[in-house]
Amino acid sequence: MQPVDTDSNLEKREGKSFVVSPTNRKKIDFLLDLEDGFFDINKENKKNYDGNVLKEELMIPPSDLCSILGTTLANVHNILKSNGIKATKIGSRTFIPSAEVRRLLQIYGHRYAEEIISFICTKGGVGKSTSSHTLAIRFNQLGARVLVIDTDQQANTTTAFGINEGQLYCLIDIIKGDIDINDSIVHITPNLDLIPSNIDNSALEKYIHSNPGRLDLLIMEMVKKIKTNYDYIIFDCSPALGLLNSSILMACTRVVLPVNPNEFSLNGAAKTLLWIKDITTHFRSRTSTEINIFLNRHNASKKSSDEYLKRLNTHELFKNFILDSFIRENEHLSRRINDSQSIFTEHKSSPAREDFDLLAREIMGLKYPPSSMEKSQ
Repeated sequence: MQPVDTDSNLEKREGKSFVVSPTNRKKIDFLLDLEDGFFDINKENKKNYDGNVLKEELMIPPSDLCSILGTTLANVHNILKSNGIKATKIGSRTFIPSAEVRRLLQIYGHRYAEEIISFICTKGGVGKSTSSHTLAIRFNQLGARVLVIDTDQQANTTTAFGINEGQLYCLIDIIKGDIDINDSIVHITPNLDLIPSNIDNSALEKYIHSNPGRLDLLIMEMVKKIKTNYDYIIFDCSPALGLLNSSILMACTRVVLPVNPNEFSLNGAAKTLLWIKDITTHFRSRTSTEINIFLNRHNASKKSSDEYLKRLNTHELFKNFILDSFIRENEHLSRRINDSQSIFTEHKSSPAREDFDLLAREIMGLKYPPSSMEKSQ
C-alpha cells in the first residue's frame, strides 16, 4: 500500500483540514457543501442537454376521440375526413398527431387555456411526479403545448422523461441568473418540453432566503418570458411548504393535490390546504387560484379506500375541491414510469390509462362531449 502524501494532499477549508486524494476531492467538496447547506454550483460544469431525447410527435388513435366528441368510431373517421385532419398509418393502425388533434378540437369549439399548474403536497409519495409526467403527456396528446418544470431535487419527473444526466441546467441556475430560462429547456417532443432537475435544486431554499426579494414575483416573473409559448406550464414540486413552493403557488392558476387513501396523506392534504389559504390571503387577493384534489391509488377491494373517497367528498375542508376523477391502484403504471415510459404511448387499454384520461380531460374542460357538433365559426 502506498503511503499518503499528506503534505501535497492536505486541503484546508473554513478551518477544517482533510487529506484528499484526487479521486476523492470531488466527493469531499460535495459533502462539505452539503454540510454547509448550500452547493457551490460550478457553472463551467453545467451544460445544455445535447442528447437525442427529441421523440416523434405524440399521437392518439381515433377511438380516443369518441367520448370527447360524443359519437361513434365510424363517425369520428367521417369527421376526420370532412375536416381534412391528417392521420398517420403505423402498420394497419391509424393515429392522429397531436397538432391535428388540436386543430380538430379547435374546429369544434375547444379553447386551450393558458394555465400554470402546480402539483403540491406536504406529504411525499402521494403521486405528484407520476401525475405530472402522465398528465403532461396526455395533455400533449390532446393537442396542448406543455412545459414541465421539475423543481424536486430527487428529479423523478426528469428521470421519467428519460433524462438521467445530473449536470444539466435546472431551476436554481435560472433563478440565480446563470442562464436564460429558454436555454434550460429540453425538448421532449415538438410540443412537450421539460426544465429538468438535479441535486443542485436542494440549495434553492437557502438561496432564496439569502437573497430576499419579492417572493410573490420570483416565479411569476420567471415564467412571464415563456408563458405565451404554452397552454400548460406544470410544476412538479417537492414535498415541502417553504419559500420556493410559496413563490410557485403565487404564480399558479391551479393547484392539484393527489391524495392517497390513508390518514397520513389526508392530514398532509389538510395542512397543504391551510397553507394555501394563508399564502394566497397574505400575498395575493387580486386573483384566485383554483384548487383540485383527486384520490390516487384507489382500491375498490379495500373498504377503507372507499371510506377515504367518501370523506374527501363530504368533509368541509375538501368537498369543494374534489374532482370527479380518481385513479385506481395499478402496478402497470408504476412499471411504465420506472422504465421512463408512459401508459399513453403504448396505446393499450388499462385502468390507469382510462383514469388518467378522464382526469386530464376534466382539468382541460374536455370532460363532456360538446352539446352541439356544429363547427365554430
